[in-house]
Amino acid sequence: MYHEVKRYGRNPVRALLRSGDGGFDFQENDLIKQVFDVYGKFSGIDLSMLTHAEGSPWHQIWHREGMNATIPNDLIEKHFVGLSNE
Repeated sequence: MYHEVKRYGRNPVRALLRSGDGGFDFQENDLIKQVFDVYGKFSGIDLSMLTHAEGSPWHQIWHREGMNATIPNDLIEKHFVGLSNE
């Protein structure tokens, strides 16, 4: 998804999103809708501040492994599942 929207930079996304194989399945669409319902009101700067906050997966990996390190999916999942349970 990042590669689909990165060209917009700080501007609003003005086109329909699509996956590389021609479409998202029901679960993917549902997840995208849920994320948008919670985070769609935030600006890019606000979202960056949230994702880079102390204790976030980005923060943990940045301070442990440095720039350009890959954030493991399980760390991202654990973080956001924890947030959804709050």
